[in-house]
Amino acid sequence: TEATSTLATSAIAGAGAPEVGVAGAVALNLVSSTTEAVLPAGVSIAAGTGDLTLTATNTVTATAKATGKSEDAGTKTGIGLGFALNVAPFTTAATIADGVLLTGVGSLSLTATTTPTLTTTAEAGAAGTSFSLGGAIAITYGETEPIARVGTGAATTLGGTLTVKAAETRGTITTTAGGTVAGNDVGIGIAFALDVTTDTARASTARVLPATGSGASTSAAPAVATP
Repeated sequence: TEATSTLATSAIAGAGAPEVGVAGAVALNLVSSTTEAVLPAGVSIAAGTGDLTLTATNTVTATAKATGKSEDAGTKTGIGLGFALNVAPFTTAATIADGVLLTGVGSLSLTATTTPTLTTTAEAGAAGTSFSLGGAIAITYGETEPIARVGTGAATTLGGTLTVKAAETRGTITTTAGGTVAGNDVGIGIAFALDVTTDTARASTARVLPATGSGASTSAAPAVATP
């Protein structure tokens, strides 16, 4: 069963006063997630014609939400501020290190898959009979890098097929900012949303791997995200 790591932070602030009401909320989610399936340097594998499979799967949900509201209708001056920052780099690797000796391997399969879900939300609201200010800022920085690699080494003849695949699948990034105000004289609503993401997938072999099996061998590195 594929597990999902959930990394979340939330901040909520509210205020109300006859003269001045100020509500400010800050949510910071600074996280990273690394999943690895690795054969390290110095290892020797004698598979006896069996298959060798390395699979790394990294499914992560990272959420940051800030809500700051001062919405007392009787307040003369209302100020609501919300700031949400979501920084979440993800690394997923299925690798055979340089120099690892492989003998008697049937099919060789290395698969690294990342499924990231990043959600960043900032909400701000204010009400004031004289002056109201609502400001919201939401920023997302995401970096996704799945890697599947067979390192350097002696040529290895496979009895089956070779699969080297690194992929980001079903990635979703959502960044939302909303600032609302209500008042009789002066009302200012400001909202700013910024999404900075990089998606890199790498699948490679650095040694000769003749595959003698009847099936197709593949090397693929797709990266698909939905902003």
